[in-house]
Amino acid sequence: MEDGEVTVQVNEEDDDDILNENSTPFVDWPRFNILMGVFIMGNAFMMGAELDVGDPDLPYSERLPWYAAEFGFCVVFTLELFARLYFYRLRFFANLANILDFILVGLQIAETWIIVFLFSDTSLRIFSIFRLLRMLKLLRFIRLLTIFKELWLIVHGLYESLKTLGWVCVLLVLDLYLFAVFLTSYIGHRDDLYDAYYLSSNGWDHEYHFGTVLRSMFTLLQVLTLDGWAHDIARHVNTQQPYLKWVFLFFLIITSFGLISMIVGVVVESVLSEANSSEKKVAKKKDADRFRILEHLRVVFEIADIDKSGTITLEEVRLAIQNPEVHTKLCMIGFPVSDPGEIFMLLDVDHCGELTIDEFIKGCMRLKGDAKSKDLLEVQVNVQTLGKHIAKLDEKFQLVQDKISLLDRKTKKMADQSSAIFADPAARRRFKMAG
Repeated sequence: MEDGEVTVQVNEEDDDDILNENSTPFVDWPRFNILMGVFIMGNAFMMGAELDVGDPDLPYSERLPWYAAEFGFCVVFTLELFARLYFYRLRFFANLANILDFILVGLQIAETWIIVFLFSDTSLRIFSIFRLLRMLKLLRFIRLLTIFKELWLIVHGLYESLKTLGWVCVLLVLDLYLFAVFLTSYIGHRDDLYDAYYLSSNGWDHEYHFGTVLRSMFTLLQVLTLDGWAHDIARHVNTQQPYLKWVFLFFLIITSFGLISMIVGVVVESVLSEANSSEKKVAKKKDADRFRILEHLRVVFEIADIDKSGTITLEEVRLAIQNPEVHTKLCMIGFPVSDPGEIFMLLDVDHCGELTIDEFIKGCMRLKGDAKSKDLLEVQVNVQTLGKHIAKLDEKFQLVQDKISLLDRKTKKMADQSSAIFADPAARRRFKMAG
């Protein structure tokens, strides 16, 4: 079974590649986009390597190998941009991601081919940092590879939850502000309690932590992240105002254990929802691709129907399989091209030696999948055959029942006549005289 499953998976991938490459320009082919993704990652890694190993502030003549690599990447990205503009024309600018890509490639062209020769001010190299934004384009490519499926689900789930996360962040900021106002009033402005404590605590300054509302919000953010909040903040406040420790605990329950957990829950829910939606989209796409292949097969077999009878025989199927295109399409749906008679005879329930094209196409649709689909098809056909036999047997039972009913009526009629004869004395004497 495992070998069969692997074969089907490969066939499905080949199916998708053939459909994509036949119906879309090469700039949208998965393999082309993956190749461009490799170039984008290579360019980003080269920039990091130059910062660590080389010196990007040197003139291009003194860093010629690095400049040659930049020049090569710039040529590749420029050709890609021109190719997309050629195929999409003005529709290219209808996508915000394409506009961003156009601007980034333009900046790279200006930096690599113009600025480097006209200006010696190395501060202009800040434009090269924007090239890292092109790595955002990789998010569109990672969904093309199965190994990045989980990564794509996380990224897309996070994107879908941004609106909800935004409102959670608003609530979090509001919560920080309310507690900051309270603690600024009760701690930051209590010089009478903390001025003397400044000397005894070796320099713990209450105004440094809670002197203003903004400082209090920043301190509460530290408390929220549990970054030394007890040792650096809460314990000092507890020595002078013990009742405020309950305020800090209440703040942690609301924020760290409440809102932050809510953020995690929102992201997890979005990821699970996206995973479910992604599975449905993949299944729907596979069904659409399979439907297109089978519609193509319908046309092919209508042409193969030599006698134009509307039905197809096993010999006509074998003749059609000799066509390389038909052979490839049948392999994609798991049809046993080496022995078509196996499936043909299985579908030929009436054993009349021919099938309608619709019957044959529907049978091929059930073959798409793993090796168990053939077994299910055989069971379904056998059930249909058994149903027909049962229907015929039911008709015979009905006929026998009708004959039994007729015989019962005749018997009852004869019994009634006999009773009438023996009940009449005159008739009984005539019956004896006749005897």
